Amino acid sequence: MHIEIFGLDKYVVSTLSHDLHKPIIQLTKIDENNLFFSVHETLLFHAGVDQNAWHTYIKISMPESLFPFQEALRTLITAALKDQTIHIHFEFILQKANTIFTYIQNGYPMFVSESNQVKIDSNVEDEAIDKKSEIYHGNIFAGKESELDKLEQSLPAKSKKKKVA
Repeated sequence: MHIEIFGLDKYVVSTLSHDLHKPIIQLTKIDENNLFFSVHETLLFHAGVDQNAWHTYIKISMPESLFPFQEALRTLITAALKDQTIHIHFEFILQKANTIFTYIQNGYPMFVSESNQVKIDSNVEDEAIDKKSEIYHGNIFAGKESELDKLEQSLPAKSKKKKVA
């Protein structure tokens, strides 16, 4: 089952995926490895006006055998999004069993999880960034005044700018 959501922020959909994963698995009895949520960084428009978060459009691609769960899925998702959007539109795409294929590479975990994801020590990285991005408040031309004067004298008369005190 693939649930695509348009018109909501990716962080809202991430939370929704976390909160609804088990309830959808329990409801439909599908293999938990076959449930995916995706969000597209798109905008919904109606008559040229942005409708994001006012309208949410949800496409659910699922095997035909799950047809009886459409109403329950709508109810579950609508309840979970009651504080995130005003109007919700659903489109169910029923797939024939022989049109769904998966290729799994052996030797790799099936999913990235908290236990196998790459962890970066943010404190070390933040310190390095802070040192690199400090703003220099001094005179970057200190010690170069004579070179600047020579350069200025070599410019044609029209190009010379008046010194500002």
